[in-house]
Amino acid sequence: VEARSLYGKVLVGVKGTEDGIQYVKKLISEYSYVLEYRLTLAEIYAKDERYQEAVFAYNEAQSILKEKKDKRLLLGLG
Repeated sequence: VEARSLYGKVLVGVKGTEDGIQYVKKLISEYSYVLEYRLTLAEIYAKDERYQEAVFAYNEAQSILKEKKDKRLLLGLG
């Protein structure tokens, strides 16, 4: 997970912001419950001064985190 997130950030510097964004979005579509990918996407947006998109990505990550916590509580693990 960390290596793929880092690769997405490096891709921004090497090939451009849009390539990095597309790479991370692909990861999100394949691994929708991995919070780190959504946080990486938000970070890329924020560095590119695309703040509305960054906030949206952060909010999605927060929503997934809440879902995970709720499921843990239902299972008696939280």
